[in-house]
Amino acid sequence: MTKTIFDGSSRHSIEHLAPFSFTYARPAKGDDPGWEKEIAVTFSWHCYTRTPEAGEQVYILRDGNEQRCFCPTRHLLSQYLPDIIRDLGQKAIFQTGKGNFVTVQVIEPAGHTVDYGVFFTVTRGRRGEPLKLRISSAYPFFEQEKRYQVSRQRIRFNIIVYNTMQGKPIKFRR
Repeated sequence: MTKTIFDGSSRHSIEHLAPFSFTYARPAKGDDPGWEKEIAVTFSWHCYTRTPEAGEQVYILRDGNEQRCFCPTRHLLSQYLPDIIRDLGQKAIFQTGKGNFVTVQVIEPAGHTVDYGVFFTVTRGRRGEPLKLRISSAYPFFEQEKRYQVSRQRIRFNIIVYNTMQGKPIKFRR
C-alpha cells in the first residue's frame, strides 16, 4: 500500500520518508581501529506538515491532541532528507540547546536557495539493535523567521554516534 497524506483535495506521496537503516562507519585513524554501527531512521510528520495560522482555513490533520496541516514546501524539501541523513558524517551539526541536534543544508529546488534545518535525535536501542535516529522536524529557515535557535556549539556526527553507542551523555550547552 502506498503511503500518502491527504490535504483536503489531493493525496501526496510520503514514500520517500519510509523508515530505513544505514551503516555509519568511522574509518581507522592512527591507533584507533575505527568502527561501524547500524542506524535506523524514522521521520515525524513535522517533516511535511506545519502548524496552521490562527483563523487559517485549511484541512486539519490530527494526531492525538496535536493539529497540523499539510505543507507543500516542507513536503517538497523532505524529498532531500534520506540523502541528507546518509551524509551526516560530512555535515556541520550543531546543538540546539534543547537536547537535539540540527544540520542546516542549502538546497536549491527550482533554482531557489533555501536554508533547510533538519532537527534530529539519536538514541540507543536494546542490546544488539541499531541506534535510532529520529527526524523530529525539518523546515526552511527564512530571513524574517527567528523560530530556530542554534548554539554555536558544533559537534561531529561520529561523536554523537559513539557516545550514544557507549551510553555516554552528550553535554548540551545553552
